[in-house]
Amino acid sequence: MVFKTADSSGVVHSSSHTDISFSPQHLIESECLCFAESYMLAFAESGRKKDLIALLELLDLTKVSGSKYISNIFKSLGRLELESYAEKLLQGMKSKESTDGDISSLIFYYAANIPNMTVEDIVIAFHKWHEKFEVLPSIAAYDKIISICCNALQTRLALDVADRMCKSNSDVPIESFHPIIHACEQRCELDMFEGAYSILTDAEESGEISTTSLYNAIMLGYYREKNHNGAQMVMAQMQIAGVKPDSETFSYLIMNCESEENISKIMLDNEIPRKQRKEVKSALVAALASNGQVLEALTIYDQIKESGSSLEPKAAIALIEHIQTEGQLDRMYQLLEELIDSSSWFEGGSRTLLYCVQNNYLEAAIDLLKQLKEKDETSTYMVIDKVFGQIWDVEPTKLDLGMKLLHAIKDLGLNISRTSLDFLLSACVKAKDSQQAQKIWTEYESAGLPHNVLTSLRMYQALFSSGNRKAAKKLLKTIPKEDAHVRYIIESCHIQYYSEDFKLSATFRSSSKTKC
Repeated sequence: MVFKTADSSGVVHSSSHTDISFSPQHLIESECLCFAESYMLAFAESGRKKDLIALLELLDLTKVSGSKYISNIFKSLGRLELESYAEKLLQGMKSKESTDGDISSLIFYYAANIPNMTVEDIVIAFHKWHEKFEVLPSIAAYDKIISICCNALQTRLALDVADRMCKSNSDVPIESFHPIIHACEQRCELDMFEGAYSILTDAEESGEISTTSLYNAIMLGYYREKNHNGAQMVMAQMQIAGVKPDSETFSYLIMNCESEENISKIMLDNEIPRKQRKEVKSALVAALASNGQVLEALTIYDQIKESGSSLEPKAAIALIEHIQTEGQLDRMYQLLEELIDSSSWFEGGSRTLLYCVQNNYLEAAIDLLKQLKEKDETSTYMVIDKVFGQIWDVEPTKLDLGMKLLHAIKDLGLNISRTSLDFLLSACVKAKDSQQAQKIWTEYESAGLPHNVLTSLRMYQALFSSGNRKAAKKLLKTIPKEDAHVRYIIESCHIQYYSEDFKLSATFRSSSKTKC
């Protein structure tokens, strides 16, 4: 270990603990408290328990309590099980009238670092030391204890700690409950939401006011578990307790309404404050769009615009995503204007691009690709893969549009991925177009993407399906056939297209006989 110190002239000297002649008394006599604190931290972190004790015996602990290293020192006191010295330091802080919050945090650091302690033991020690020094645990310390419980999958114990926190503090922030809500969701512990709900009830019975945000968090938990009765129970409890719902509350209710009648009932609720109506109406637009009622959502959107207001970003993105009918491009651009920040615009822009591909708006699609690249080139590649996936997926396949987009993407200086080319080649199979397939085949080489077995199989299918059997037979010789799946695909290709040839031939013969 190396210790660095500075003399009166500011020159730094280094020495290791193997050759240092340590004299605690010298540190005290020289009254170099800062130097002593550095030694204390070094001894504590290196496990030199005897030297640390010797130093603690000589130092004025009321002065050490203000050290910038105090939290690390308490962690080490816990790790080295130096309980009596931790008590002395805390007493020193009490005598200096340090804040309860500072003392509470140090108690946590001490209790959490005692070796071989279960989570339950840490919680017990945490509360015991607070009672011993007659200080209330701070919310910050409670937050750390709750996180330890949740990380150890002790959700019920975390709820017990949260219960005590609510009873001892009248202003608990919603963030304190996020680890518990997250743990309940991750482990699907519906009964734990019941425990969170009981905390609310207990807080109300004791005359404490629970925050609207906490009710919202528990309500969201019920909705995620598809427990609509539980969510309604929370809403009823809010009304009994006189806790006013906010825009987030109404948003959850609207997004989870099972009928249009219930949505209308919420919207007519006179309790919605005027300043929250924008958020609530935005939630309604998103809910209607997500449930296929796009025309109704657009009507409400128009009303919002006419009133001089705007749509929340999430609602605008939801509406863009669910507009499917042709002829709505101007509307899509209008919705994009609602998205101010770059991240939201990228989300909306990528969905608008897919709309343009769906409805053959080539120029608009290219313009959007350019804008997406300017905002986030890396993420644009994922959007491009989705575009070509859509080109392959729709019926009839939009192969011509796909080829034009391919050239536009290259002109924009964007690379083309194997995934995108695979989708295009598969579109050639569906379109039975060996000419375009040959062009895409060369694009793999241009992009530095070697042809693999799957690529060759797709090319073989494109050639065979289009009737170019000679080229297909030549390519087939290069495809390894050891894998059973490869042989199955080749055989299926033969069965499908030979069957189609037979049907065409039969139709032709029947037609010829009729004419005769």
